[in-house]
Amino acid sequence: MDEQQEARMKRLWTSQQHEQPSRPPLDNETRSRIAEIEKTLAAVASQLEQQRSREAARRVVSAQVRLGCALDDGEDREAARNDSPEFG
Repeated sequence: MDEQQEARMKRLWTSQQHEQPSRPPLDNETRSRIAEIEKTLAAVASQLEQQRSREAARRVVSAQVRLGCALDDGEDREAARNDSPEFG
């Protein structure tokens, strides 16, 4: 790209920046509504995180119970083998 093309591109880009609509400042009511929405979203996010934590804890406990039952079953089988005359 030569210098003339670069200058044209720069002018075009600069002119397009001025064409973008500006945002009017927010009034107090709008700011207040936005603040309430943000608080609500934060509360929902907190509840969701707590729910996920409870579900994860339930899964861990359930896995521990299943593992404990499997270990107990293994111990029972081992005890039965030891009590059996075949394995004695």
